[in-house]
Amino acid sequence: MNEIQVKIYSASQERLLRKFSAEQSELLARFMVAQAAHETGNFTSDAFKRNNNTAGYKPFPSSIWQVYPSPAGANKTYAYFSSIENSCYEVADWLGRRETAFSKVKTVADFAAALRSNNYYTDTVGNYTSGLSFYFSSLFKEAGAGVGALFSGQDKKIDLLPILATTIITFVASYFLRQLFKKRK
Repeated sequence: MNEIQVKIYSASQERLLRKFSAEQSELLARFMVAQAAHETGNFTSDAFKRNNNTAGYKPFPSSIWQVYPSPAGANKTYAYFSSIENSCYEVADWLGRRETAFSKVKTVADFAAALRSNNYYTDTVGNYTSGLSFYFSSLFKEAGAGVGALFSGQDKKIDLLPILATTIITFVASYFLRQLFKKRK
């Protein structure tokens, strides 16, 4: 995962832990990273770049996470957040308010269906699932064969902690190597 994806994963998981088990929070945070990539066109959308909006969230004036009214230069169609983390907190809180539906989610298809049944998006479940699956598989391919269970709905447990630890160690090591090479130039 890149720096943005790690930030989304960490902020999402942190907030999800308020309503979900550690295992479910980890899984939902992964799905939220794939959702953010899907909703923002792999983090290239105007709403993401100008509004820190990771999930196509619309303005909701009573939100504690959104800045309202949006500042000058923001895309007024989408909610404006002062940080990527606040956008993740907004979506994680939304999932938490629907704890019953999202505590049962085990696969990408389950996640897409739960979002749709709670009116998060208007596309077909099939299209949305395809988009999420594309990003999920490219982001979390290091999980190996176990990822298949997340797509198929099989009741296999995946220990995500070693995968997360490896991802973080790799990210930190690459960061320090980049810093070291910058100093040598």
